[in-house]
Amino acid sequence: MATYKDFSSDSLNNVVIDKKAIEQSIFNILTTRKGSLAGKPEFGCNLYAYLFEMIDHITINSMQTEITRCLKVYEPRIKVRGVDIYSQPEFNRIILSINYNFTGVETANYETYSITLNTN
Repeated sequence: MATYKDFSSDSLNNVVIDKKAIEQSIFNILTTRKGSLAGKPEFGCNLYAYLFEMIDHITINSMQTEITRCLKVYEPRIKVRGVDIYSQPEFNRIILSINYNFTGVETANYETYSITLNTN
């Protein structure tokens, strides 16, 4: 039996479960601009504010803090263990790699979810 369920972004008739449901939720949280969801003005993450900034250690640290904060607030099913950020300016994109554990599951291993944000 599935621990976590969510609707697929493709169709309301498709249900995704467990890890896929959490990864879909992470994607939704990180790609939703704060203030863009009617009825939930605080929902989302301000990552798009960083896309046109120079990617240095200060910007990376700010992005890591923002990602960790958003996931802590909006995705209680996971505990973020680390966030790695890779800039690819020649392709106008940033790659985020989020390492996490499921809440309530103590293990030395963690899951990794990667997402690419394009500036164009």
